[in-house]
Formats: sequence, C-alpha cells, structure tokens
Amino acid sequence: MPLTLSPGANAALERLALKLTFQSTGIPLDSQSFDISAFLLTSSAKVNGRSDRISAHNPQTTSSAIRFDASQRTFDIDLTKLETGIEKVVITLASFDQTRELNVFQELKLTIQDAHTNQALLEAVFTPENLGVSSLILGEFYLRQATWKFRNVAQGFAGGLEPLFSHFGLTLLPEDKQPAKIISQDTPSSSSINIEKKPVAATANASPLTSAPSTPKVSLSKITLDKARPSVDLNKRSQGFGEVKINLNWNQHGTKPKGFLSSLLTKSSSIDLDLGCLYELNDGRKGAVQALGNTYGSLSNPPYIQLLGDDRSGSNQDGEWLHINGQHWAAIKRVLVYAFIYEGVPNWAATDANVTLFVPNEPNIEIQLTEDSRNLNMCGMVLLENVGGALRVSRLMHYTSNHHTLDQTYQWGLNWKAGSK
Repeated sequence: MPLTLSPGANAALERLALKLTFQSTGIPLDSQSFDISAFLLTSSAKVNGRSDRISAHNPQTTSSAIRFDASQRTFDIDLTKLETGIEKVVITLASFDQTRELNVFQELKLTIQDAHTNQALLEAVFTPENLGVSSLILGEFYLRQATWKFRNVAQGFAGGLEPLFSHFGLTLLPEDKQPAKIISQDTPSSSSINIEKKPVAATANASPLTSAPSTPKVSLSKITLDKARPSVDLNKRSQGFGEVKINLNWNQHGTKPKGFLSSLLTKSSSIDLDLGCLYELNDGRKGAVQALGNTYGSLSNPPYIQLLGDDRSGSNQDGEWLHINGQHWAAIKRVLVYAFIYEGVPNWAATDANVTLFVPNEPNIEIQLTEDSRNLNMCGMVLLENVGGALRVSRLMHYTSNHHTLDQTYQWGLNWKAGSK
C-alpha cells in the first residue's frame, strides 16, 4: 500500500525514477479545460525561464529529466537528470477558465509510482472546497540536505494560471491561456486516470468535539507564516472558533520508524519527540499540556486543550495532535506550542518539520521549520494569543535547552522539576 501524505506531510524518496499519475472523481480531468504543469525552481523559488515549465505546451526538459504525456496526463520524472541548480519541482493544476473553480471535482488524487515497477509509493488526496480556488499547488519534489523528498502542499489560488505564473516568476502570455493541441488524445488508461461519478452520500452530523485525531478535510487555501510574514490575525467570532486542531508532522520514510529525527535512525538508539504547549487562562491559571508528566489536558474542562496521545513509536503517519476547544476561546489568554526531543541527539535540520493549524472556516495556517539549532532539545514553534477575542497566530521557531528556559523567555512563571513518562 502506498504511504498517504496529509497536508504539509513529507516523505523521503528512496527511488528517483518516478511516474506521476492523476485520478479524479466528479468530472473528467479534461486537458482542454485544465492545465497540469511542473515548474522547475532554483534556490530562489523561481524558474530560470519559460522552458522550466513542463506542460502540454512544452512537454519535456532539455535533459529529458521530466516528460509530460498530455494524452495520458502523466509525468515521467528522473530526479537524477535534473539540470544543475534545480532544487524543486512543483506540480500544479489550474483551470484555463479562471472563473471555474476546482470544486467541480469531488476528489483529486496524485499518485507517485516507481517508474520501473509501477509500484505505488506515495499518494496525496485533495477534496476541493468552495473557497474561490481555480488553481492549486498539489505537491513538490524538493532537495533537502542532499536527499530528495516529496511534500503534500495543497495551496490554492484564485484567478487560474496567472497567480501561479506570478508565484514562480513568469509572465502569463496569451498562448498560455489556451489548451495546447494534442495530436493523439487516447482514452486514459486505468493506470493514469480513473474517473468515477459517485453520488454524495448523506452522513449524520459529527460532534463538534471529537476525541480521535482524524485528518481534517484538505483546505485548498493556505496561509504560510515565515520570516517575511511571521503572524496572522483571525477575526473575533461571537460563538468562538470551534475545534482548533494543531498538527506536527515531519520526515516520513515509508514503513520505517518515522519519529521527528527518523533520518538519523541509523543506530540502534531510539529518538522520542513530544508535542506540547504552555497555556495561560484569562483567570490567571497557567500550566502545560504534554506527555511528560501525563498532563494530557481536557477539551471540556479548563484548560480546554488536549494532547491526543503520545506517539513514541513514530508509526502514526498523521504525526501528533493538539486540540483546542475554540468555543471557550474567551477563557484562554495565550498558548505556546512547542516540540521537545525527549530522547536522542538533537539535529533539527534533519527533521523537516511542519506545523499546521486547522481552524474551522479559515484557511489552514502552515509553519515550516527551516532553521537549525544543534544541541538544544526544545523548540518553541507557535504562539496563539487572544487579542480582544481575535486569534493571533505567530511563528516563533525559538530554540532552548529545556522547558525552564523556554518558560523564562516568554515569562510564564511555572515551577519546573525533572520528570519522566
């Protein structure tokens, strides 16, 4: 079975000669209505020129590292043949009609196969929602510390191809706005595209607060917090924010142990990383929610924050989760989300970590760990603050040696002592 990547999740690639196939349900993925492209990017996150967009208009690179079969809607990719300086290959889908949204699809699936055996290695599934999205970055192959990886991106844009071109440093020309002529338009084989029309089944309304860390529906609109944009404010709501879900995901290696430092598991020693948070309520109460000390919190009672399990094996492909009962957001003053390496030698650069916040009826908020700090076991990642009832989310990426130092940095004022799980 292929490894399924949730939004923001990534996996190292052990095989570099690959085939990408696409499936859709709802309507056909018609090449006369929708553009599929691969953009080849340098370290600047831009293309060198128009030849670095591979699509039906320009079906292969000079080196034949990437070839697009427009009639079958498949990519053949050999990452070993990419031109020098190319560090990322981004796979996109867009409507030629910029007013046509991608929610015409019930579901889209991208599958990565071994080019030689056709074995399915990875897959990413997207469920478009009515968010004004007419183009989408599905995923990206990227080079990190001499290792090629793939990430499920799920980032959407309004306006069809134009915002995609601008995002990657290109100008949209009139010929780009029209589908390319395909000489042979064969019927897609089942290995390249599977189109089914299924009725949407009625389901009972789910409880607003759940105890299981089920993967949220993919939102095709996303806010990425980085050094240039370190924070975002979500407007105050009279009924609160619903259930806020915070996911920590990191480098995955198929059936190998995942763990936050899985790429370092070349020795027999295991590494255990914990997700947790410091909280302060508006009535003055303070504390921590974490596996260390078995303080898992509660959603229905103060602090209205709960850690959903502690994955010590690293086998949970969805990573680790914190949930916040946003219906009680008025009672919460601030929450500092952190990751702590409980066992093992810290090497944060190898983690390729990704934190995603899922807030009902809001774009997903993503923070990627791009900095490195060796010999420090703790990283304060995200700060959530109640600002007059609004929710402010700020990227921190602050490294410390322990809980006490992090506490002092952000003036929490808790008393700390050694503990164990």
